[in-house]
Amino acid sequence: MPVMNCITAATILRDQMQKLEETLEIRRLVDKAKGVLMDTGLNEPDAYRKMQKLAMGKPKRSLYLGHLGGSILR
Repeated sequence: MPVMNCITAATILRDQMQKLEETLEIRRLVDKAKGVLMDTGLNEPDAYRKMQKLAMGKPKRSLYLGHLGGSILR
């Protein structure tokens, strides 16, 4: 495999890994925030639904859910 192909493949893999790490971090924030809401008496589906409703209409809703999760944890 030529060197340029290896470099291109490595760059693509690095970018994919970074996106997956960001997605995982968002998921962790959402899960922690969901736990905080559950501590107030909501069950898991209702806690998640509440977060979804707050994120509705926001661009890149999954990213906003992560931001919202961080806000709930503060």
